[in-house]
Amino acid sequence: VIGNKGDSQCYLGVQRKVEIIHECIRQKIGYASDQMRMRLVQPEYTVATSDGIRNGTREMRYSLIGREVTHDSVCEHLSASGLEGTIAVVACDKPPVGTLAAILEHNRPAIIMSDGTIRPGTDSVTNEPLDIISGFQIAGSDDEEMKKRIACEACPGFGSCGGMFTYNTMQTFIGVLGMEPLHMISPPSDDKRRIEHF
Repeated sequence: VIGNKGDSQCYLGVQRKVEIIHECIRQKIGYASDQMRMRLVQPEYTVATSDGIRNGTREMRYSLIGREVTHDSVCEHLSASGLEGTIAVVACDKPPVGTLAAILEHNRPAIIMSDGTIRPGTDSVTNEPLDIISGFQIAGSDDEEMKKRIACEACPGFGSCGGMFTYNTMQTFIGVLGMEPLHMISPPSDDKRRIEHF
């Protein structure tokens, strides 16, 4: 089981899902007729960079190479350890692409489980729904207090971007490709289905 970790709320749900999947597999290993005979290695993680907090900064230049860093580290792990199967939990936007490329190159049974998106928020003053686009739309306002409120309320919790950006586009593509269960594409990161139905 592999996952990716990074420096934003995009990645906060990954480790728990990796640990739950790993433990479920561990419990199925043994010599009884209903158990699997296999070698299980400890979960491994790659590093990741979030576009969401990098846009418009010098650090954004690290985003695209993050895909290659993920690809190379997953390739190294899969090839060097001789793994015959992989479950990958991915978040944010570049790790899914790098992970998918590495898994396809490795050419062994594998499945990708997306961590899920962040839930939309609600404006505490107007009770209107908010999301990441709300933050973009309000960015030019002179009302600093409103901008701060919208920024804090638009993306509560954790998970990858809630818009149809790279992450969700890639999850849809990976699902249609057959590398991710279709029922796992849309639930938010903190949705209980993510840990009950993986």
